[in-house]
Parts: sequence; C-alpha cells; structure tokens
Amino acid sequence: MNPLFALQSTAGQRVHEALYGAVFIWQGLEFPCVHGDITTNPRLILGGYSPSTEVLVTVRTELFPFDVNGHQLGPVKDQSCFLRPVPSGGVLSLKIATVETSVGDAVQKISCVSVDQGA
Repeated sequence: MNPLFALQSTAGQRVHEALYGAVFIWQGLEFPCVHGDITTNPRLILGGYSPSTEVLVTVRTELFPFDVNGHQLGPVKDQSCFLRPVPSGGVLSLKIATVETSVGDAVQKISCVSVDQGA
C-alpha cells in the first residue's frame, strides 16, 4: 500500500488512539486501539442469565508483528484477547469472534465477545 495513503487512511484512528488511550492486548503484545460501545447484557437463558459482552475494536494493521518468513501476523477467530478501555481502568478478558480489514487493509476491525459466550 502507498505509505501516504496509509497515513491519510489512518489519521482519524491515530487521533482517537491518542485521545482515549485504549489498549488491545493480543499474544502478550499491547496495541493502541479504538473501540465502539462496550455492550454488556445479561442474556436470559434456560436456568437464568448468562453474561454477554460485545465490543468492536479497530487496530492499525501496521502495528502487528511479522513472523520469521516476513508474513504479517494478526488476530484470528477464537483467540484470546484483552481490552483495557481506559489507561487507568480494568481489563476485559475476551475472545475474537471475527476479524475484517478496512480502509484498504490499513485497519483491522476485530469483533470481540465474552470468553464464555457461546459456550
């Protein structure tokens, strides 16, 4: 991808990362991120309520590491991850439900849910 296009495409992402300070944690690595509303609902299921958390997280693709063969790594479905929504806040333990690329592959849109959701 053209470096100038990548910079322009992620300018808003970078501003929001700096303003809010949220961190996406994957494979022990921390990435600045932007996230949508964190939806936490107790779903009524047979026998009572089950906790359900959902959040959409966006991370710049350029931040993910490369393996020894030069292939860029990134989150995949069902992997564990964590989200620290604010710098001084707690950490949410999540799992990845879906991963999509956006803005010409410059941004990864990662849909995360409760670790036990769907169990």
